Amino acid sequence: MGEAALVARLAVGTAFLLTAAWKLRNPQEFQAVLRERTSRFRRARWRGIPIAVAGIELGIALLLFLPSVPSPIAAIAASALLGGFTALLLIGESSKVGCGCWRSEPEVGDGAYVGRNVVLLIMAATAGWATASVGGAMYALSLVLGAIVAITVLEAPGLLMQGWNATSGGGKERR
Repeated sequence: MGEAALVARLAVGTAFLLTAAWKLRNPQEFQAVLRERTSRFRRARWRGIPIAVAGIELGIALLLFLPSVPSPIAAIAASALLGGFTALLLIGESSKVGCGCWRSEPEVGDGAYVGRNVVLLIMAATAGWATASVGGAMYALSLVLGAIVAITVLEAPGLLMQGWNATSGGGKERR
């Protein structure tokens, strides 16, 4: 289970790295999602929030990437942040602008984002069993596999919605 847990650990790290980069490149979109999901706090200033959240995500990604950090510590940090994001999806107001985490896909419902986060939470919990003592080649292979898994999981809500629209006739026809 050690190698699979390492792939899970690196996948979650890659997911945090990619979502942090998205927030830093798209701070206005992230702010718009926050404003819409937390209308109770409309007076709050969201200007620095994308940088702060991205910084936390980058810090947790670093914990997950560094083999010297004990796996349970990295797994707990990742699970806590993912749990907070998932709670915001569950208790916050529904958004018409997406989740604010990866890409703006307003047609994707909150359920798909919660499902994606549950998969990431399972991977984060699995990361607690990651083997720290693997060779460089195994770590590199695990990093590549983790990146593939991370991108697949991050893209899953949009891909599932496209598939649903294609099979149900609810989406735009492709030419």
